[in-house]
Amino acid sequence: MFKKLYLWEIKKMISLKGIIVLAIIAVLALLLINAMFNITMEFETMMPDEGIELPGDMEDEEAHEEPLEEPEDELPSKPDIPFFGYNPMYDSLDEEGNIQFSEAEARIASAVAETIYKETKENTVKDKYYYRLPDTIYILKSAKTVFKYIVETKKFDTPFRPFLGAADSAFGSLTSKTMQGFMSTYLSLMGTVILYYGIVCGAGAYGKEIKKGTLKLVMIRPISRNKLTLAKLLAALTVATAFYVGAIAIAFVYGAIAYKSVTFVSIFVFNATKAFTASSNLILLMTILSVLIQTWVYITLAMAISTAAKNNVLGIVIPIIITSSIPMVILMQFGLGRFLLSYSAGTLIDYFAIGSTMLYGGSNFWLNLAVLVSYVTIFVSSVFIIFKKRDIA
Repeated sequence: MFKKLYLWEIKKMISLKGIIVLAIIAVLALLLINAMFNITMEFETMMPDEGIELPGDMEDEEAHEEPLEEPEDELPSKPDIPFFGYNPMYDSLDEEGNIQFSEAEARIASAVAETIYKETKENTVKDKYYYRLPDTIYILKSAKTVFKYIVETKKFDTPFRPFLGAADSAFGSLTSKTMQGFMSTYLSLMGTVILYYGIVCGAGAYGKEIKKGTLKLVMIRPISRNKLTLAKLLAALTVATAFYVGAIAIAFVYGAIAYKSVTFVSIFVFNATKAFTASSNLILLMTILSVLIQTWVYITLAMAISTAAKNNVLGIVIPIIITSSIPMVILMQFGLGRFLLSYSAGTLIDYFAIGSTMLYGGSNFWLNLAVLVSYVTIFVSSVFIIFKKRDIA
């Protein structure tokens, strides 16, 4: 009986109109990302050939300019305290976005990073302003961990592609010109579309039927309210996931045809404390999982709001507002930005990045995970409790 109920709920959430709209968006997104890739490739191809012509005086000046002296490999005794959000890893990137150190460079960089981290930690006052600003301590600790990892594992003169966070996964991939880069960018864009579609599905699970009064007909069947709620919740999660899997299939097929599959060794840092290397395919996998987790979380929120308010419109509007920067601007004034739902759900991937710019002081993966689990528990429990006590007559 439950299986039939679950399949029936899925059928109600899928419409021909919705499929057509999503298909059109998927194709437009495909064309857009492909065009952006082609523009990037053409621009990079033109740059070496079209040098900038300097006036004669400037050419002579450039030709007779004395070479810069190489800095000595000395450890600064008192490094400057970096500004908020500063990440020393960006200073180490080459033109291809890789980092590579000789043994001497790695040991010096590790010592310097350690010193800067300690200086910054000692001079940072953890007041309300600290929790409003990017977590510089976390960022520096992350970079320090990378340099220490290279020294301890003796991975000298080895190029690594550092993973710099969700933004790097979504838009930094535009310059990689690979199947994986195309898929990562395309799936990040389609992830936003699927997120909003999931919100609509979650909001309509109960909100639409309560508003129209058709829920009375459903309850005529010999089924418990808890089973009905579970069927609707699983159906909404299934539909959103299925559409995203379809987007993954489109990205894979087109990416494999249009671009070469290229993998490289990437370096990651978990929670700023544990560095490790892995195939760059892990970035693509984390992008997919990040989108799915965010979608599932917002589906439970939309379902909870629409059930409580008896209105599917509110179940759509409120979650969309929460995904925006409006709540962030308000709560950050009180130093509570790291407890936001949008921050907790959207930054999981950043805790594997090398000093990704955490927006708020006090960022920590385990705190983030606990906050996210708490939100989901509250949302799901509220749906079951509210609907079970609701008078449908």
